[in-house]
Amino acid sequence: MTTDHFTVLPHEWDVLCGLIDAFGPEGPVNAPLLVAHPRGGVAPFWRLTGPHGIELTVVHELDEPRPGDPYHDAVVVPTALVRHGHLLAHTEGSCELVIDDDYAHLRGGRGSTAVYDRPDPDVWWSHPQVPFVPELGPLAEAVVEAGGLCRAMVTAGVWPGRIDEDVAPPVVEVAIEGDQLAFGANWRPHGGHRVTNRIPAHAQGAASIGFDHTTVERLLTLATVPDDMVEVRIHDSCVVFETPRWTAIVPQVETGQARLLADAADLLEQSGFVVTWLSSSAVTVNGDPFAVVDRVRIEGFVPGDGDPGVVRISSVMVDGAHDTPELRARMDGMASAGAGLSVWFEDGRVVVATDLESGRLAELPSLVDRFRNRIVGLDVLLADAGGATQLVLPSGGDGPGPESRSSGRG
Repeated sequence: MTTDHFTVLPHEWDVLCGLIDAFGPEGPVNAPLLVAHPRGGVAPFWRLTGPHGIELTVVHELDEPRPGDPYHDAVVVPTALVRHGHLLAHTEGSCELVIDDDYAHLRGGRGSTAVYDRPDPDVWWSHPQVPFVPELGPLAEAVVEAGGLCRAMVTAGVWPGRIDEDVAPPVVEVAIEGDQLAFGANWRPHGGHRVTNRIPAHAQGAASIGFDHTTVERLLTLATVPDDMVEVRIHDSCVVFETPRWTAIVPQVETGQARLLADAADLLEQSGFVVTWLSSSAVTVNGDPFAVVDRVRIEGFVPGDGDPGVVRISSVMVDGAHDTPELRARMDGMASAGAGLSVWFEDGRVVVATDLESGRLAELPSLVDRFRNRIVGLDVLLADAGGATQLVLPSGGDGPGPESRSSGRG
């Protein structure tokens, strides 16, 4: 039987417990993994996976890699063992981790012991690979103190008052530019304001990215001290937070669509339109937000893969229509008339729309005016063809949810 001994210092148990606590009541997605004999001759490390694909590593400080020793390549231990080891390390001065082929043992400095069954590594991890690291170098990087970093991030994500917290919050973005690190969020769809918090940083490069900030906030709060130096690196598909004790690789959360809609709403307000936020993905202009029909709706669409996206202007012409041959003929005639309008039938509604490439966003206010002029009278024409008897209805599934709020000037 192969037996391996790992000396884990009290502060290492502290960090591991803090990281596990940061994942919330459900804990890490995978059981903690100690990669005792990693590939490439790097130092042994702990590895955990959190919610939303966050990868965490913690350097195991005392045991250096020794090729040829009878180490188990990787050791999966229960989360409860980490908490127990933390307790023994602080009550008895130290706690050693001992691994054999079937069990994980804890040995406290005053003689206390505990034995845990080892989880099946095949269930938790496919193989003890080194955690994902972006292949290309960072687009931008900055070094700041953990205390200032945490304050800037937390205050960007603070909920406005009187908001239903069941509604999805906006994505927080981190940006590096010049000698500053910034965190921002657009709370306007929730009745709040757009906020950007900046702190001085030793930085180079310029880039921004959206990410799941809630878990990172808890990591900084529970597993750092305020004067720890944190390196923030923004890559194409992730942002990395590296502290003296742990490293978190946080996947990108796409924000292009939300940013495009916010830019469109700003431009419309500056042009004198009254903008009403229906949700984080749609606004209306100069219309009754509680009416389904005859309401001009603005949405942003960014499909990804480098596509800059489009802004869609649409309006429901008829609700409660029947899919008749006459209605289809009139819809086809409108679509082929060369007026730049798209027409479709969906769940009893006839929708008319036109798209504007995001690179031509400056044309949006004039296009909204032209669109409203083009659709005058179409509701009567289409309602007659579709056998609809009611043109303006109260809000249905397309109407504003609990996050609907108004902004702008009349």
